[in-house]
Amino acid sequence: MKLSDLNLDEQVAFVGLVKLMIRADKEFTEQEALALVRYSEELPLTWLPTVQRAKEEFKSRDDVFNAARAVARPEAQALIHGELAMIAFCDALVPAETSLLQQLSDIWGL
Repeated sequence: MKLSDLNLDEQVAFVGLVKLMIRADKEFTEQEALALVRYSEELPLTWLPTVQRAKEEFKSRDDVFNAARAVARPEAQALIHGELAMIAFCDALVPAETSLLQQLSDIWGL
């Protein structure tokens, strides 16, 4: 499965989760910037509207996790979790990143 195979709601949840992961360690690294560029290239038609929708819909961390709970397809869950793990491991892993990955694993039964 590829990012472009995610439906719009899954993409919005993905964007919200990416934002949480990038902010988890309070640093924005070059590797994270490159991941965002890759995401925009893989989702050229939907990336900006999806980012805007996520910005409008997610007022809190709970809002993002509620959207994550709605991601029902196991293949979408695995893809999103894998991408978030890649972001987490591109620099030193911090407890907040580990916690985010664990919360998603618990929600999705991974």
